[in-house]
Amino acid sequence: MDFEAKLEAFYNQLDLDGTTIIDIGAHIGRHAIPLAKKIGPAGLLYAFEPIPLIRNRLNENIYASGLNNVVVLPFALSTKREVADFTYVPNLPEESGLKERRIYNDIPSEFQKIKVGVFQLDDLIPLGSKVSFLKIDVEGGELDVFLGASNLLESSRPIVAFECGAASFLGYHEAPDRIFDIFDALGYQIFAITGERILTKEIFSKATYAQNFWDYIAFPFGKEELARLLKNA
Repeated sequence: MDFEAKLEAFYNQLDLDGTTIIDIGAHIGRHAIPLAKKIGPAGLLYAFEPIPLIRNRLNENIYASGLNNVVVLPFALSTKREVADFTYVPNLPEESGLKERRIYNDIPSEFQKIKVGVFQLDDLIPLGSKVSFLKIDVEGGELDVFLGASNLLESSRPIVAFECGAASFLGYHEAPDRIFDIFDALGYQIFAITGERILTKEIFSKATYAQNFWDYIAFPFGKEELARLLKNA
């Protein structure tokens, strides 16, 4: 199953026209570009990509697509402000992150350290912004992004698409339980991208270790509506 295509099929069903959305870990624009097209010229997309070479390609792709509703930000996101070493893996850029991962020991890799600015998301998105959709793919650092976005999550209550798998998050924290707790406290429903509702923290934890899929949707509305959208994706 192509989970990236399934994610795109999901958000293509959402009414995002004219809204503000955020893509954290935008890479070269796999989702940023279709999302920017979907929100239209009256919408605004914040795209975060800290790796300079990747960010250059992202900007080129945005320009080639004729989009002028995207703000590209060169920062990593976490729980505090700092300048940090970011591990860039040129031959596996999707494995890059604030912490080093070595899960592909059979693939020779060169790890490069680059300096990046790190912020909390709450520090960068203007107060009063009504964010409708938030996509996060930061190779294991998702919990830290959520912890630094508590004000935004509470005030905007966006639909959140995020990745979570043990191969990634174990480089940052011991278990995914706090991610479930954050959304549970806000009254969200968590679903797998395949459509199953994640009823408990234990089910969520087991799913992230099994890694049969990596993508989840945290939905602030009725579970029946989200189930319909995922079924049709």
